[in-house]
This record gives sequence, structure tokens and C-alpha cells, in this order.
Amino acid sequence: MKIEKFKKNLLKIAKKHDKNFKEKHNPPYAPYYRHKDPVCKEYLDYFMENVQEVDLSEKYSRNVMSQLILPFRDYKSDPKYFRFVFDFIKNQSDYNFIGFVILNTIAYMVDKKDTNFILEMLEYDYPNIGQKINSDYENFDPVFYVRSCLFDSLAKDKSEKVKRKLLNFLIVDSIETKMTLNALKRFKDPSLIIYLEPLLESKNKEIVKEAQKLIDYLKMFKDKGDKKVVLKIQKKPENDYFNVFIDEGQRVLSVDLECVDDESVYRDFIETILYFSKNNFEIYGIEDEFDLEEGGYIKLYEKDSEVKFGLKVKDDWMDVDFFEDFLEYANSKMNGRKRLKVLPSEGQDVLLVFE
Repeated sequence: MKIEKFKKNLLKIAKKHDKNFKEKHNPPYAPYYRHKDPVCKEYLDYFMENVQEVDLSEKYSRNVMSQLILPFRDYKSDPKYFRFVFDFIKNQSDYNFIGFVILNTIAYMVDKKDTNFILEMLEYDYPNIGQKINSDYENFDPVFYVRSCLFDSLAKDKSEKVKRKLLNFLIVDSIETKMTLNALKRFKDPSLIIYLEPLLESKNKEIVKEAQKLIDYLKMFKDKGDKKVVLKIQKKPENDYFNVFIDEGQRVLSVDLECVDDESVYRDFIETILYFSKNNFEIYGIEDEFDLEEGGYIKLYEKDSEVKFGLKVKDDWMDVDFFEDFLEYANSKMNGRKRLKVLPSEGQDVLLVFE
């Protein structure tokens, strides 16, 4: 069957069910039918029963087919339609034309409750699609896009089975690694840390950064579940810009404001404050992302919320706005009457006492 006849029959069905249906003449993309609610089952059933007879040897016919199949993404009450589209895609020898079909069907139509089906789609090896699509659409990788949607769906299922499947994608430098890290965050399970630590040896700095952030996040939780553990700093971070000394019997913290020569300096500063104040205010974790040229943020996790501070680049000087805002925040959270106070000083060092 020629694609023109196949399309004509489908559009005839579309018009029968929707009097307002209008064709859009914009070759090579064919008009397609999407009924408001639900998608017309007669359209879908006709497609399934007759598509194997359609001649897809011409490029134009493949482009048309990629449009005619789109209505399947909007029908979410019958798993047979999900299965059909997935099997249809797997059986195509030419993945170039089917790239957008994958995006518009699998990624969007997936039933969040059908974990087994999502896992099957996730583990399927979509051959060559990324390279072929990239030649037509710059910097676009449909496999990455599809799998990111699937990872997001899987993360809603916190079962041990799903967790173990996700861990299979923790491959150093893999394109799926970062997506897996984002999905695993939802488990709040510190036992996962042992699987994440090998990623710290990756040559990909972005992977290392994301893995470390997730490890730090998971350390907030003990055992399994959502119960967090208060962050306790028992030892001052090894940073020469922040020093504690005794002056006339009083503990003093010296902060050299010209200290920004390392991406972890803001985390070191907060941990030093926690240590200096004897963990007198409670936070449950720290997440930081800071670049010496671009700036970034640092986020503090509280028991039921989080606080985020923006970090601006001021050459190698600490962001004074952050410094002042953080001290105000810390003092508002202190247990008891003691507060962090700034002593009069000269030069670039700020002196703090806790009294």
C-alpha cells in the first residue's frame, strides 16, 4: 500500500470523528489527527492493522509515517497502544526518520505505573539514532532525551528492583550517568554511596562534581527513608584562610576575605562557622556549585526546607553580600543566646567571636 492511500484512509477516519478537522499542507510533514479526548480508537486500530502493508521505501513516506503515528502518544488508557509503538520502532531498520517519533511517543506516552515496560524501554539499545539525527539537527540527541524522561518516570518507583536497575547505568563517563544521579537522589538512601564513590575517579569533571553532590546529599539521611541527620563538624576544614585562635581567653575566628582561589572555599567557610560555633545551629547538608569565573550558589538543607545563597565572582575576594547574609541567617538559627559577632579590625581579615 502506498503511503498516500494509507494517509488518506486515516484522514477520512479523522474527519468522520471531528467535523472541525482541517488538513495542514506543509510538505514533507503530513497532517495528522489528534482528537481532543480521547484520541480516536478507530484511527489507532486502523493504523495497527494496516501499517505492515505500507511501502516505506521512499524518504517522503517515512517522513509522513513519523507524523501519522504521533496520535498514539495521546492515548494513555490502553497498554496495547504503548506496546505497539515501541515494537514498531524496534522493527524499523532506518532510525533516521523515526527519531521524532521516539520523542513524541515513548518519552511522552509512558505510563508511570508500568515499571516493567519503562525498564524495557530504558534498556533497549537504540542503534545509531543519535549520530543520524545529529546530522540533521545540531546538538540534538533523541536517545539522551528519551532516556532522561524514562529516568524521571522510574524515579517515582522507589522499589529495590528499580534501584538496582538504575545502578546499572552508573558507568563512568556514560551519557546516562548524570541522569542516573538525578534519579537516584529521590531514594534518599545512603547505602547507595558505595556505588557512587567509583565515579569520583572519572576523568569527566562534571561527572565527579555531580557524584560528589549526590554523595553529600545522601549523607544527610540515615538508614532508609526520609529521616535526616544533623550535620556535625568536629574538625575545622583544612583551609589557611580561616583560622581559630585564642585571644585573652576568648576563641576568635579570623576570616581572610581575599580567599577565593578554590571552588570549595564557600563550603569550607560554612563548615568552619559550624565548627567555630560548636554546631550551635542545625543544618542537615550542604550542596555547592561554584566556578571561579562564573560564580554559582551554595544550598543549605534544613529539616523541612532549604536555603539557597547566590555566589558572585569578585576576583579572589569573598562575595561580601553572601558573607553578611549568611551571618544574619546563621544567627537567626542559633540555639540559645550566643551569636556570631564581628570585632573591629583593620585590613582584609574579619574577626568573629561567638558569645
